[in-house]
Amino acid sequence: MMGSSPTMGSDNAVTVQFDDVSKWYPTTGDPVHAVDRVNLELHAGEFVSILGPSGCGKSTLMLMLAGLVPITSGSIRVGATSITRPYTDLGIVFQDPVLLDWLDVTGNILLQAKMRHLEMGYARQRASELIELVGLEEFETSRPYELSGGMRQRVAICRALVHDPPLLLMDEPFGALDALTRDQLNLDLLDIWERNRQLAMFVTHSIAEAVFLSDRVVVMSPRPGRIEEVIDIDLPRPRPLSIRETPEFGAYASRIRTLFSELGILKPETVEEKEK
Repeated sequence: MMGSSPTMGSDNAVTVQFDDVSKWYPTTGDPVHAVDRVNLELHAGEFVSILGPSGCGKSTLMLMLAGLVPITSGSIRVGATSITRPYTDLGIVFQDPVLLDWLDVTGNILLQAKMRHLEMGYARQRASELIELVGLEEFETSRPYELSGGMRQRVAICRALVHDPPLLLMDEPFGALDALTRDQLNLDLLDIWERNRQLAMFVTHSIAEAVFLSDRVVVMSPRPGRIEEVIDIDLPRPRPLSIRETPEFGAYASRIRTLFSELGILKPETVEEKEK
C-alpha cells in the first residue's frame, strides 16, 4: 500500500456539499441555463459518478466544485471551506491529458509536486509507485509523443494523485479512448483508488462505466441540468470486469436506461445503450 508523508496529502475524510447550485452562462443572446438548483452531498471516501447526456451541466458541476467556474447562485463547500475561488487541495483529470512534450513521464508527474513546492524525495517515491501501478515502469523516460492515448491518460492520473489529494475530480477522462483501453483504465483507476479511498467525483456519459466504478450514480436531466435520481450501487468490491455480466449489474444499467428513456434522452426504439 502506498505510504504517506507529513508534507504531502491531507485528511481523506473530506466531504462536499452542493446547496441549491445554479449556473447561467452569459452569451451574446439569451443566457444559457446550464445547471438548475442542484443539491447533493458527497461523502468521505466514496466514488460518485455524474451521469447524463452531453450539455447537461456535468462538467460545469465539476468545474464549479474546483472553483474554476463561478457559481451563479447557491453554494459549494468542501469540508468547512466555501468555494469562492480556485480550490487547490484536490487532483483533477480532464479528457485531454495535457502533458508537456519536453518532459518525460516522470517529469510530467513531478511537475505538480514542483509547483506545490512539495518534498521531492517522497514525491519521486510516490511517482515511482504510481507509475508501477499503472504499468508504465518501462516508459519512465519516454516523452508524450512516444506514448499511446491510454498511456498518456495514465500519466495524467498519476500526476493528479502524486500529492495524495483528499478529493479527486475526473471529467470524462476515458471518453476518447477505444473500448479495450477504456476497460483497462477503469480497472487501473479502481486499483489505485481503493488503496487510498479519496472522495472521487467522476463525470461520464457511459452508463456501464458509471455503474462499474461507483458507489453512487447521480443521474442528470438534459439542460438545464437537474438531479433526476441518485442511485446507490450495491455491488461488491473489488470489481472485476466480469461483474458487468451479472444480473445485478444489468438491473442497475436497465434502471438508468429506463430513466433516460422517460426523460426523452433515449428514444424507445434505441433504448439499448451503444457503448464505445
